[in-house]
Amino acid sequence: MALRENSEENLGAMNDRHCKLLLAALTVAALAPFLNKAYDIDDPLFLWMAQQIVRHPLDPYGSLVHWASVAQPMWVAMQNPPLSSYYMAAFGSLLGFDEVVMHVAFLLPAIAAVLGTFVMARRFCESPVPATLLTLFTPVFFISATHVMCDVLLVAFWLWAIHFWMEGLDSKRWPLLLLSALLVSAATLTKYFGLSLVPLLFAWTVVHRRKLNLGLLYLTIPLLLVVAFELLTTRLYGQPLFSSAMLYLRSVAVEVRIPLTTKFLTGCSFTGGCMIGALGLACLRGAKGLLIGAALLLVVGFIFWSYVPLPAGLGGNALAVRLQGCLFATGGLAILGLALWDFRRRRDADSLLLLLWTLGTFVFATFFNWSITARTILPMAPAVGILLVRQWERGREGKPGSAGKMVWVAGAMVITMLVATADYYEADASRVGARYFEKRYSSGNACVWFQSHWGFQFYMQRWKAKPMIQNAPIRPGDLLIVPSNNADVLPLPHPAVLRREITRSLVPLVATFAPGTAAGFYSSVRGPVPWAFARTTPARFAVYKIR
Repeated sequence: MALRENSEENLGAMNDRHCKLLLAALTVAALAPFLNKAYDIDDPLFLWMAQQIVRHPLDPYGSLVHWASVAQPMWVAMQNPPLSSYYMAAFGSLLGFDEVVMHVAFLLPAIAAVLGTFVMARRFCESPVPATLLTLFTPVFFISATHVMCDVLLVAFWLWAIHFWMEGLDSKRWPLLLLSALLVSAATLTKYFGLSLVPLLFAWTVVHRRKLNLGLLYLTIPLLLVVAFELLTTRLYGQPLFSSAMLYLRSVAVEVRIPLTTKFLTGCSFTGGCMIGALGLACLRGAKGLLIGAALLLVVGFIFWSYVPLPAGLGGNALAVRLQGCLFATGGLAILGLALWDFRRRRDADSLLLLLWTLGTFVFATFFNWSITARTILPMAPAVGILLVRQWERGREGKPGSAGKMVWVAGAMVITMLVATADYYEADASRVGARYFEKRYSSGNACVWFQSHWGFQFYMQRWKAKPMIQNAPIRPGDLLIVPSNNADVLPLPHPAVLRREITRSLVPLVATFAPGTAAGFYSSVRGPVPWAFARTTPARFAVYKIR
């Protein structure tokens, strides 16, 4: 009997190892085509900070950047802690900061996050692999993994912190609790939202043990770290950067003044669109589920249509975007309802954790930021994947069919890869445009200025073109380059004549941030959906000569 039990345990461990190896290999294979992706959105800020760290390791925010209409200290432009940039600096100091090097470096956090999802899903449901795949192949995780920002690294720390906390508490192994507390601290130094793990783990512990536990004292470690970070940054930069970031989010949110109904519906739309696998949720309950889903779509769709405005200039895309927004918002609301329903049915510590994990992320992303971004939705992705599979298992009375699950995952994978490809070409347009202008103008006599930020700024500044800021010393004869995908547009101090215009084709019918599509993956200012099936126009770059 003992021999049989040992054999079963060894077989289980072997299967577990095989699953992990296959998931890691699948993650690398899926992300490999994107290793040369151009830097985009806030990637340059993390890169510039990493380069500053290489020069001055103890002064990460000590540089000036032109990230707005004026020159700013890095600690003003960069509202994130520095650990992710320290990670980049470790690779960059040895291998350089080229795209492939940095993207290979960020394969490691992506693999860690995928494996962390697997070990968490193994605790919460009987089918951890589909839950893991529904996390990997969801637009918010996959696209975030093709950037060099801090978000996927946060998720990796987040998942393993929860895992080691649960393991440590269940086995009474205090070193695991210490390791978990250190991972919570690392998550907080990666992105300030990581500190929300402290109340999340506190709540789970109290409900799981039905009393206060001495192990909770380990959760004071990340709190003390934040206090130390506040004191250190105040000494170095005259501002406590954690508090400053929180006040910044609040002040801008108050200034923008978006109605709460619009915020809520947009948050639901981003949640549903980012977690595309949730759109099959109604199918899990058969014909009854489809009827309920259709009724919910009609109600939520009507409200979304009535209360969420679309940006101007959509043209023929307006109807398609509205319909997709209705569908995404319904999916997002269903995810929130699923988290509530799972807790109502089970009423245990694990279901409470999934509920607080999902709702907490949604509330922060929707109501505590000046705009909603997919990146702030990202931390809930593993919880949503787990909740979907738990619902599947319940719908199939604990015997889910493998074929049905794989069809479901395959559908999410196809859509996610298509959206990620569109995002790749949107980012690449800026790199291609900047390289064209470098070849044409870098050796000329005219001073070359440009507008816009993100990846375009990074590639233009690499060949010494100058970002246009307030009171820039522009003179007659200078050149100004203006992309169609623009930000912080400033009026010209002199008349200008259009000299030429170049274009770069995008993926025809899918967009994540392209103008005229209402796709706002990186900011809901662009539109109320994170991505869209919509007609795209080529990226344009206009060259003006100052008169």
